[in-house]
Amino acid sequence: MRRFTVPAAFVAGTVLVSTIAQCNRQSGSTGARVIMVWAHHGQERENAAMRRIAEAFNERHRDQQIRIDISFFPDRQYADKVSIASASASLPDVLDIDGPYVGPWAAEGVLQPLGYLVSEKLRTDMLPSLLEQGTYDGKLYALGAFESALVVYYNRDIIENAGLDPPDRLAGAWTWSEFVEALMRVKPHVTIPLSLHMDDHSDEWFTYAFSPLIWSNGGGLIDPDSGNVLGVLDSRPTIEAVRRWQRLFEKGLAQGTSTNPNPFAAGLAAFDWTGHWMLPGFEQTTALRFGVMPLPSMGDKPVCASGSWCWGISRDCRDRSLAWQAIRWFLDPAQGIRPIVQANGAVPGRRSAFEYFPEYDRMPRRLFREQLEGGAHPRPRTPVYLSLTSALARALRDIALGADVERTLRRAAESVQRVADRQGRRGG
Repeated sequence: MRRFTVPAAFVAGTVLVSTIAQCNRQSGSTGARVIMVWAHHGQERENAAMRRIAEAFNERHRDQQIRIDISFFPDRQYADKVSIASASASLPDVLDIDGPYVGPWAAEGVLQPLGYLVSEKLRTDMLPSLLEQGTYDGKLYALGAFESALVVYYNRDIIENAGLDPPDRLAGAWTWSEFVEALMRVKPHVTIPLSLHMDDHSDEWFTYAFSPLIWSNGGGLIDPDSGNVLGVLDSRPTIEAVRRWQRLFEKGLAQGTSTNPNPFAAGLAAFDWTGHWMLPGFEQTTALRFGVMPLPSMGDKPVCASGSWCWGISRDCRDRSLAWQAIRWFLDPAQGIRPIVQANGAVPGRRSAFEYFPEYDRMPRRLFREQLEGGAHPRPRTPVYLSLTSALARALRDIALGADVERTLRRAAESVQRVADRQGRRGG
């Protein structure tokens, strides 16, 4: 699976586009009611799976004369496409939404709350991280068929040579001091003790990958009640967490510039801080003996990253109940979740879907599930999220190269606060 990214920045579009079909539009050729769905292109396997899922829906609902018409757009153009369509009231019925966009799009009125459409049975069955990701200002706007998982992989040969025994349960996660000590012990045995994928060009990697350290230390990115960034992103706990992270680069335990995207295959690293999407490649690497451990904790307990693509109903949809039939199909354990997870290797988004994936009862995937059920923390749902993630990524890149932590975070907080003050809206 591709590394975790979000599309191009959300912008207010004013360009008119041709009006597309809404709910209850009749297809001229069949007389069927058409549910218009927009989705990001994703990987080829993922895209093909979504097409098959839509085709299966259409076949199942042929007698009811209901069908899905799904359109795919390049990932980096997708957010702009939605923005332009929103400005001209020509949104499709159902939108594919990258998790961080739930807050901005809900605040802008792009999405309708799902409300009564979501049964209590479904809510209970969803991974809690997906419910939290899809909620803005107390209302549920989106649900996803799959989740992501962030862990630390390690090369067993190198780790064993250093006499280390990493934990395989969330409850046994190393403290930050224990983790740094382990990196020091492997340093003589390897070129790079820890790969952090600082070569990633997306801003979102930095927020997704390293915010858990801030949260576990008692810090934050934005106040969820007031929407203030000043005093949060530059708070003492946040500064302390990022300063400790910076010492990895100062001590030569990680590299602040480009590294190999697959450091195990190149034999460079002992530990690799990355996501579930790397697992298939590691499993297929000849002679590689690897393990998986939870993220280390800077505070009293570990905090795990979470978040992925999800589904919501647009403001321009005229029949929410009809649109919900498509989303309910995408979230069905057998019809939707099983084929998409088989294609993209992500974590099933519903507890009942794990029956199709017995490998989640065993390591390393067992840890993915355990983290999402017991320690996941979604990124903030706030109208200013896209400014926030951009400012944080810029700050972390500079800090990895030696910039002063306190001054850099202060500047980042001030830049996002100006955006928040202009908008005058609550954070999420």
